[in-house]
Amino acid sequence: MINESKIEKKHRVKKKLPKPKKIKTPPKITTNINKVNFAMQKTKLNINISPIKLSMNINNNGFLNGAIFTKSDITQNTSAMPILRIPPMYPRRAKILKKEGYVKVQLLIGKDGLVKNAIILDSNPKNIFDDAALQSVYGWKFKPKQVNGQRIEQMAEQILEFKLR
Repeated sequence: MINESKIEKKHRVKKKLPKPKKIKTPPKITTNINKVNFAMQKTKLNINISPIKLSMNINNNGFLNGAIFTKSDITQNTSAMPILRIPPMYPRRAKILKKEGYVKVQLLIGKDGLVKNAIILDSNPKNIFDDAALQSVYGWKFKPKQVNGQRIEQMAEQILEFKLR
């Protein structure tokens, strides 16, 4: 029979951890890069590449794809020529609710051809497709507008239609 009235006490002793070793800082290396001469040859390439015209029709192949780029004021009123358009993702909430709509966006295209600012001018239904449209247009790239050989900023409008197929 076990004597349960007797309680044994155990004492734990903490192990002492070794002290961390100090890391020596590496010596500073000094160089005089100004004394080095780099010889570069300039090669001029004469390549003529004709422009490629592609129609932008993005089919609803994936779960969240499904935006269609419509004819817009970009090619009609300005000289903003799109080079790269990233299609917007169809919002999950709109896909579940089977909502369709459009977003009209005003773009400020910088001298480098990238979208510097985008403003929603109109959307239907409100606030459903706005974020997807804005995320998409900030990834677009355009051929910069030139006046007298100088690149300038320009404004353009684009309508993105969201259709379920």
